[in-house]
Amino acid sequence: MYPIDTQDGLFHDGNGINELGTVLPASWLNQVQTELIAILAAAGIKPEKATQNQVITAIKMLIASNTPAAATADVAGVTKIIDTLNSNDKLSALSARQGKALNDSKLDKGGNAVTASKLYKPCKIGGLSFDGTRDIDLPGVNRPGNQDTTGNANSANYANVLKNSRQFILNGDVTGNCWFNGDGNAVIYVRQIHSLGFNQDWVDVTPWRTYGTVYTNQTASPIAVAISFYHTNNRKAELGVNGVLLGEVNTSNQDSQRKALYAIIPPGHGYYLNGNMDIRAWSELRRG
Repeated sequence: MYPIDTQDGLFHDGNGINELGTVLPASWLNQVQTELIAILAAAGIKPEKATQNQVITAIKMLIASNTPAAATADVAGVTKIIDTLNSNDKLSALSARQGKALNDSKLDKGGNAVTASKLYKPCKIGGLSFDGTRDIDLPGVNRPGNQDTTGNANSANYANVLKNSRQFILNGDVTGNCWFNGDGNAVIYVRQIHSLGFNQDWVDVTPWRTYGTVYTNQTASPIAVAISFYHTNNRKAELGVNGVLLGEVNTSNQDSQRKALYAIIPPGHGYYLNGNMDIRAWSELRRG
């Protein structure tokens, strides 16, 4: 409800000379009446003209029906304060003392005794009963034990190490991997690998190649080798990689066609050419 519309929000009697008493507007009186009747309705009491204690009776009933047994003594204190307000009190005194009565009582707004040390209905915390009268200790939480908790709280140490390490793996044109358990940063050392023909060109290496020498592919990608020869009778040539013979050509008086040898050399592998045929062109598919 709203306070009376005066400068200080209080009622005044007036002195009969130059100060008039406070005028009670119908809106204010109607609101007071409505709120008092609402108290009776909440307690299930029908307003009656001849009964002078219906409001106090309704308040007692409402407090008694919403207050736990532990707060009985405090309810009696509230009842005693309310009983001092009789039907002859002025409306201004009722308004002023309602708040004081509730503040002086030991009930909070929810109806529970502020001084109560025990829960009306005990509950469980981590499977242990708790009623508010004593602290509880949870095994594996605030004291040693095997309390079943979610996540990996019971296995993680102070370094935040994962219970099960995980591996990061890179595949494709870049390869690499590392293990990660939360104890430090994950560092992956990678090796770049490209497929045959990726960013590669055919290069004529004839001036720098000869028979009987092993040439190692020192790049990170496979390379291709193609060697063609001039036709010279009764000559031959053979191509091998890491000691494995991949192919050979030879000529005779009846063979007038040019011959060629081809091979793919993996990274780190060496290849060689043995024989005595006249070389026409020696080329490699590689970078640069």
